Amino acid sequence: MRRLLLALCLLPLALALAPAPAAAATPATPKIMHLNIAGGEWWAGGDTPVRAVAATARAQRPDVITLNEICYDQYIELRDALKPLDGNGWQVKGWGYVAEADSTRYTRCLGPHGVDEPCYAAGTCRLSIGSAILTRHDAHTGTTWDLPSRTRADGALYKLYCVRTWLPVETGPLRLQHSQVCTTHLDPVGGVVDTPTMAGGWVSFCLPKSAAFAGEDLRHCQASVIRARVEENLMVADANGRYAPLILTGDMNNRPDEPAFTSYDAIKNRAAQVQAWRPYFGFADYQPAGTTPLKFHFAEAGAPADEPTFCRVSSVTYATPPTASTACDAGYQRVKLDHVLYQREYWHSPATTVTLQQRAPGETGMLSDHFRLDSTLAWNPLP
Repeated sequence: MRRLLLALCLLPLALALAPAPAAAATPATPKIMHLNIAGGEWWAGGDTPVRAVAATARAQRPDVITLNEICYDQYIELRDALKPLDGNGWQVKGWGYVAEADSTRYTRCLGPHGVDEPCYAAGTCRLSIGSAILTRHDAHTGTTWDLPSRTRADGALYKLYCVRTWLPVETGPLRLQHSQVCTTHLDPVGGVVDTPTMAGGWVSFCLPKSAAFAGEDLRHCQASVIRARVEENLMVADANGRYAPLILTGDMNNRPDEPAFTSYDAIKNRAAQVQAWRPYFGFADYQPAGTTPLKFHFAEAGAPADEPTFCRVSSVTYATPPTASTACDAGYQRVKLDHVLYQREYWHSPATTVTLQQRAPGETGMLSDHFRLDSTLAWNPLP
């Protein structure tokens, strides 16, 4: 009887000390924001686009921000502006930059005052322009790969730039997934590979024009190199046999009817001409006979194939911000140049919004010649 009474007395204490039932986890949907800000050509290295991107990031609170055509000094200013915590607990904790045009030639990033910039006389101007990745969570030092390129007067050499970071799988309690984010910027001119204008010894890879072959578009060649880097250098399993999910963003300079990133019949026609030693062909899921099987498969995040990210705006001149008009020049149409590509093995049902970032705070004119591309990814079940 005493034992029973003691047990009854201790029951409330035991109930009080028992762990509470675990709350249901809240799934996370990682948010990706991509912008091409024309930081040198339209803004001459000025800070107007920096203020616009910083204000937008604070409002949208993405997990990843990728940028093309950003001057180095603009990148530093933006990074520092987004380091502090805001009222919602959001901040940038990881960042990286890769130069694509060097300081000796790319003078568009000199600054709004040109040679009157104080750094010019002091010889301290950092004039390079390139691509950047900012992340909400810490990021490891980035890895850069050169892409096939033409010999250009401004010295531009296009790159693939990747960082390792973490993306949220659950928000309550917080659960992060080790992930990889890459951005790139493909040749804006494109056109058939021409042996005399190729830089860096890529001509043997890029299928130049010959008497028997009409030649390959440079962007398709660049896309194949990117795919090879992803498959061979980035998709490396850890000790447990797991891969880190990967997202690729960038200014692909790719119209909806071009085959480098989609499974159009044109891919099959071109793939038949690819040498046997060349293992990949862009980001199409189509697998040319006799080439290396793809480890992973990519899709474009959500947006319809013809949703535009670029409009040729009237009255744009060198280093001059355009008018606020969004009308296209006569004979031009809105086309899709910017993409967010995701791995179907890890994500499904993504949503993408193309947003016209028309004005910077307190300024006239558009942010860039491109629209802002926002993608929200939904995770597949993870182990």
